[in-house]
Amino acid sequence: GPTTGLVVENRQPVANDIDICRAGALVYTVDSAVESGEGPIRVIGGNGTGQGCGNGPRSDAPLRVGETRTVGDVSVTVVGAVRGTLEVVVAVR
Repeated sequence: GPTTGLVVENRQPVANDIDICRAGALVYTVDSAVESGEGPIRVIGGNGTGQGCGNGPRSDAPLRVGETRTVGDVSVTVVGAVRGTLEVVVAVR
């Protein structure tokens, strides 16, 4: 949309993320029309329980090889991973 963007971030257990419980492609949207502190970032995925895997409510959201998330008409699929590098396919319907 005119104020939103889709972001795919490679989350790996290094530096500030050394203790993450699930590595992979984190998919989220950012809406510039939403004030900071009011929730402009929306993480896509996770198991839906709100408990994640130990590091926050969406800590289980990163995608692993073979997993897909769809946001509107855009799908994000992780098709490969080698030593922390991810191969991701982003497709628009």
